[in-house]
Amino acid sequence: MSRAARVAAGLLLGAALLAWLITAGDLRGALATARAATPASVAGSAGLTLAFLLLKTWRWRVLLGAMPAPRRLLLRGVALGSALIYVLPQAGEAARVAILHDAARRPPAALLAGLAAERVMDLLAVALLASIVATGPAGAAGGLPVAPVQLACSIAAVALVALAIRAPAGFADGLARGVAWAGAGAADSVRRHARDAVAGLQPLRSPRVVAAAFALSALQWACMAGAVALAMAGVGLAPEPSAAALTTVVLVAGLLLPSAPGYAGTTQAAFVLALAPLGNDPGSALAASLVYNVVVVGTVLVVALPFALPRGGGSGRQP
Repeated sequence: MSRAARVAAGLLLGAALLAWLITAGDLRGALATARAATPASVAGSAGLTLAFLLLKTWRWRVLLGAMPAPRRLLLRGVALGSALIYVLPQAGEAARVAILHDAARRPPAALLAGLAAERVMDLLAVALLASIVATGPAGAAGGLPVAPVQLACSIAAVALVALAIRAPAGFADGLARGVAWAGAGAADSVRRHARDAVAGLQPLRSPRVVAAAFALSALQWACMAGAVALAMAGVGLAPEPSAAALTTVVLVAGLLLPSAPGYAGTTQAAFVLALAPLGNDPGSALAASLVYNVVVVGTVLVVALPFALPRGGGSGRQP
């Protein structure tokens, strides 16, 4: 799917989900409830979103291994990339790679491989959240069957990364053979980039790096589950941990779909689909989603703004 088609599909899906939620519930009441959210819950959600960005920056530094970069440059990449994701979903990670490549001259394929390692850690961390769902009241109440799917995706991702690390030459040659039909030039290019990518995964050979990256990933997603719980509490819903974890897992699943800017529509659907079957009022679930959406997106944009200004963050280019 082309980028333009994906954007169009995201806009249509977001509009369709919002239309469904509007017709199925009381949007005016949900807006009123969201506006009355407690200041403490809003401040807490904003703080946890900031913590998420800082932990993500720290994890990126850990996974870069032998390709270190200044912390401010990494925070710039994370902040601007995260903000771009909310404006144009799926484009933010490419922006992170472009920022670090331009400023610090790191190989793009190696940087992309590092981001792939991040996704593996995210899958494992979200699988941990899914296990909380399975063992908590949300699982007992028949919450969405997300745990098996998350576990299967995590196993597949770990197996692929392990293959690339344990047999780098065979991995690169296998990818090259897969595009041999396009000619020797294309195969050589794929092989070269694959080797750069494998080099970007080498930090994962260290058990300490893996443990640190997984711990930081678990803390990141715990922060987002906490932001969900505070959004729930802010509109009067009981912030039960397994319900917040289930909502977070469904939110992550929604990231795989074409989405409108700010993930409008998919975020609201995730809250309602996760919380309503657990006995929560759909209108209150919709209100909680609005609080979460505004606070999380707003916090990311505020953090990114200084780096987007001409003098904010600097180029970060190293001599």
